[in-house]
Amino acid sequence: MSDKFRQKRIEIYCKEVTKGKKCPGQSAKDSHCGWYAIRKQLDILDLCEVPSQAKRRENFKQLVKDNFTSGDWFDAFKESDPRNNQVFHGTSFPWLPGKETTKAFKNLKLYAESDFGAMLVQKILLDNKKPMRGKRFFIGQDNNGSASGSMDRILFPKDFPSREKFFTRDVIYPMAIIHHEMGHTKFFSHVNKKLKGEMDVCHERLVVINNENPVKMFYGHEPRYTYYRPDSCKTVNVITGESLPGLYTFDLKDPRKMVKLDASVMPEGFRTECKVAS
Repeated sequence: MSDKFRQKRIEIYCKEVTKGKKCPGQSAKDSHCGWYAIRKQLDILDLCEVPSQAKRRENFKQLVKDNFTSGDWFDAFKESDPRNNQVFHGTSFPWLPGKETTKAFKNLKLYAESDFGAMLVQKILLDNKKPMRGKRFFIGQDNNGSASGSMDRILFPKDFPSREKFFTRDVIYPMAIIHHEMGHTKFFSHVNKKLKGEMDVCHERLVVINNENPVKMFYGHEPRYTYYRPDSCKTVNVITGESLPGLYTFDLKDPRKMVKLDASVMPEGFRTECKVAS
């Protein structure tokens, strides 16, 4: 993708998404997507609250122990409610042998070592001692789909991420996607309130704005401008909230505008299911 209009796109995103509002304590010289604003969104303003490097390694080891080495509690969890067997149909759990060499595991480790990831891993470990809503949170491996998140779990295929860009041509940044899926969990339910339902593209837009894009911009990457859901066959513009049936990308000069894409950019299964006109 050409970088000719990159900075302009970022400026449009920052201005439109925040509607000119500044965070408390933000410098007048600071941009709407400046360092302070992004750190505030990621809840890492007070570095004294962020776990030390040693504590991050310790917490990740505990997370691995809880989620990747023993399936005893998981089997009990499935047996506790018949609905759980339906939820985890097609899920490999605990993670398969050789997990340390998978892309998903390596990216999760990087996430846990980051400031914002370390904060969330710490919350997960604390919550699992006395789970909210009575359900233990876990991270599992699901090789039948893509990364996904819900109130009490997130799932990843072992080859996550399997590609570098979405169908919409937005660039995929692994840690941002992990934080996106965390945005669907109970730890962010107070921020990303469901609108019409969890599967609605409008809800996904909120998660992109509140979770995914702050991480991308924290590391100097361009924010995500469009979100496409194959199951509803709709694309939503992250900046404007406009949703259209079919597959669209953003205009290179103005990300508030969407451009229709040929369905051939999608795998055959998606083209058949969604019947997107080319």
